Amino acid sequence: MGTFHHNTHELHGITVVIDAADGSMIIGRFHEQDDTHALLLDADTHRENEGGKSNAEWLDAAAKWGQWPRIKQLRVPLADIKQLRRLGQL
Repeated sequence: MGTFHHNTHELHGITVVIDAADGSMIIGRFHEQDDTHALLLDADTHRENEGGKSNAEWLDAAAKWGQWPRIKQLRVPLADIKQLRRLGQL
Protein backbone atom coordinates (compact mmCIF):
# COMPACT_ATOMS: atom_id res chain seq x y z
CA MET A 1 0.00 0.00 0.00
CA GLY A 2 1.29 3.43 -0.92
CA THR A 3 1.66 6.41 1.34
CA PHE A 4 -1.44 8.51 1.84
CA HIS A 5 -1.09 12.23 1.23
CA HIS A 6 -3.31 13.46 4.05
CA ASN A 7 -5.12 16.75 3.54
CA THR A 8 -3.11 17.70 0.45
CA HIS A 9 -5.44 16.56 -2.33
CA GLU A 10 -7.43 19.31 -4.05
CA LEU A 11 -10.67 17.40 -3.43
CA HIS A 12 -10.10 16.86 0.31
CA GLY A 13 -13.41 17.39 2.12
CA ILE A 14 -15.42 17.71 -1.11
CA THR A 15 -18.37 15.40 -1.81
CA VAL A 16 -17.64 13.52 -5.02
CA VAL A 17 -19.38 11.10 -7.36
CA ILE A 18 -17.52 8.11 -8.74
CA ASP A 19 -18.73 6.21 -11.77
CA ALA A 20 -17.21 2.78 -11.13
CA ALA A 21 -15.98 0.38 -13.77
CA ASP A 22 -18.66 -2.16 -12.76
CA GLY A 23 -21.47 0.32 -13.54
CA SER A 24 -22.21 1.24 -9.92
CA MET A 25 -22.05 4.75 -8.52
CA ILE A 26 -20.38 5.89 -5.32
CA ILE A 27 -20.90 9.16 -3.46
CA GLY A 28 -18.79 10.24 -0.53
CA ARG A 29 -16.60 12.91 0.97
CA PHE A 30 -13.14 12.69 -0.57
CA HIS A 31 -10.56 12.29 2.18
CA GLU A 32 -7.26 11.21 0.68
CA GLN A 33 -5.59 9.22 -2.06
CA ASP A 34 -2.50 7.08 -2.37
CA ASP A 35 -0.95 5.42 -5.43
CA THR A 36 -3.67 2.75 -5.61
CA HIS A 37 -6.82 3.89 -3.75
CA ALA A 38 -9.05 6.85 -3.01
CA LEU A 39 -10.50 7.00 0.50
CA LEU A 40 -14.04 8.34 0.85
CA LEU A 41 -15.80 9.09 4.14
CA ASP A 42 -19.55 8.94 4.80
CA ALA A 43 -20.14 7.15 1.50
CA ASP A 44 -22.99 5.36 -0.19
CA THR A 45 -23.18 3.15 -3.29
CA HIS A 46 -25.87 2.41 -5.83
CA ARG A 47 -26.37 -0.07 -8.66
CA GLU A 48 -28.73 0.55 -11.58
CA ASN A 49 -32.38 -0.06 -10.54
CA GLU A 50 -31.45 -0.88 -6.94
CA GLY A 51 -34.42 0.11 -4.78
CA GLY A 52 -36.39 0.86 -7.95
CA LYS A 53 -34.16 3.84 -8.88
CA SER A 54 -31.97 4.26 -11.90
CA ASN A 55 -28.45 5.57 -11.36
CA ALA A 56 -29.61 8.92 -12.76
CA GLU A 57 -32.57 9.13 -10.35
CA TRP A 58 -30.37 8.17 -7.37
CA LEU A 59 -27.76 10.74 -8.34
CA ASP A 60 -30.41 13.44 -8.82
CA ALA A 61 -31.85 12.75 -5.35
CA ALA A 62 -28.37 12.83 -3.80
CA ALA A 63 -27.58 16.14 -5.52
CA LYS A 64 -30.81 17.68 -4.16
CA TRP A 65 -30.93 16.25 -0.63
CA GLY A 66 -27.58 14.56 0.02
CA GLN A 67 -26.77 10.87 0.13
CA TRP A 68 -27.35 8.53 3.02
CA PRO A 69 -23.89 7.94 4.54
CA ARG A 70 -24.23 4.17 5.06
CA ILE A 71 -20.48 3.46 4.80
CA LYS A 72 -18.18 5.28 7.26
CA GLN A 73 -15.00 4.71 5.20
CA LEU A 74 -14.69 3.27 1.70
CA ARG A 75 -11.42 2.59 -0.09
CA VAL A 76 -11.96 2.61 -3.85
CA PRO A 77 -9.21 1.19 -6.09
CA LEU A 78 -8.13 3.85 -8.60
CA ALA A 79 -8.30 1.21 -11.33
CA ASP A 80 -12.07 0.88 -10.66
CA ILE A 81 -12.78 4.61 -11.15
CA LYS A 82 -14.11 5.44 -14.62
CA GLN A 83 -14.97 9.02 -13.71
CA LEU A 84 -14.70 11.18 -10.60
CA ARG A 85 -16.45 14.54 -10.30
CA ARG A 86 -17.71 16.93 -7.66
CA LEU A 87 -21.33 16.35 -6.66
CA GLY A 88 -21.83 20.13 -6.50
CA GLN A 89 -21.10 20.42 -10.22
CA LEU A 90 -24.12 18.31 -11.18
